[in-house]
Amino acid sequence: MSDFSELPKRCLQLGRTSWDVYHREGAAQLIKSVANFLSTHDSREYALAILEYCKYKHEYGSSAPHPHDLVYINPVEINKWIDYTKIQEIDYLEHGTVIRDGDWDLQFVREGRTKPRFKKMAKSFERHFEEGTPWEDTELYQYALETPDIHEMYDPDNGNLEERLSKLDELYKELDEVGYKTQRELDYQGLLSERSSAEIPWFVPPEVHEIEIAVTRNGDLVWWGGNHRLHLTKILQLKGIPVRVVLRHKNWQDLRAEIARADSIGELSQKAREQITHPDMQDVIT
Repeated sequence: MSDFSELPKRCLQLGRTSWDVYHREGAAQLIKSVANFLSTHDSREYALAILEYCKYKHEYGSSAPHPHDLVYINPVEINKWIDYTKIQEIDYLEHGTVIRDGDWDLQFVREGRTKPRFKKMAKSFERHFEEGTPWEDTELYQYALETPDIHEMYDPDNGNLEERLSKLDELYKELDEVGYKTQRELDYQGLLSERSSAEIPWFVPPEVHEIEIAVTRNGDLVWWGGNHRLHLTKILQLKGIPVRVVLRHKNWQDLRAEIARADSIGELSQKAREQITHPDMQDVIT
């Protein structure tokens, strides 16, 4: 399991920036800059992610889930999704990972490959990439033309529609020819899109922009975020793609802790034994 290995480097970078501001503009401007930094959404979320991890590390030891560790899964195993209208009741962290008890996995998790509002997109992806249907003849394209409040990335009025669909073609080709690359690999190679690069503050690891999932009490993999990439990996039948777990049920985390503590399989409960090969257990198996 990794740690916040980049935190010292990021703190050093922050320190140097603060020193430069102090020397150029004085103490008053430094205080103002620090206050502005701490007031941003991303800085708060990142700080909360660190605090949450420290709490879990104290409680669970080696099985504590790191917010930026990746789990490698077969995307066809994701056949459920979480109801976004209910997630505020879960109290999750955008840049972290959380463990939550209760019945959220019974109340807010839905069956199916995708959310209803993304079905047009999923069907259009299949028609375009599998059957060769031109984008202009897909439901997604027609929906974008007819729907005034569609997401800005598909807004035909500002030219985003054609550009976005062209980028999806490029992404599909890259996935097919090269395979799936992590956001960190793309970052190192300078291949993150301008939009993605602009959305990632310097102190936030690129892992926060991976496909995101939740894990229920029974180990079910539930789609949380990263819709386009997930659909493309399923169409291409890719295996072993990286995802970030943003939410685990406490019962599932207790199984992770049990496996991490055990010195042999014989010490495990039957339920824990059944989950030994689960992708979210591989980091705790010693």
